[in-house]
Amino acid sequence: MFTIMQEAQYLGQQPMLGTGPYAEQVARHVQQSNSGAQGLLPVLDQLLETLRQSDEALRTAMENYRRAEDDQKSTFNT
Repeated sequence: MFTIMQEAQYLGQQPMLGTGPYAEQVARHVQQSNSGAQGLLPVLDQLLETLRQSDEALRTAMENYRRAEDDQKSTFNT
C-alpha cells in the first residue's frame, strides 16, 4: 500500500509533454510548481507533519485526561 507522499512523488517528476522548446518549458514549469520551494510537495509535507504533531498532542491530552479521571475516581473511592 502506498502512502500519500509516495504517490505524490509522481508529481515531482517532469511530465512528458513533447520535445519542442515550448513543451519542455511548460514541463519544467509544471515540475517546479509541484516540487519547488512553494510547490505542492513541500506544502503537503508540512501538512502531514502538522497532522502528526496534532495526533501526538491529542494522544497526550487523552492520556492526561484519563489520569485526571483516575485520580478523581480514587478520591471518591477511598
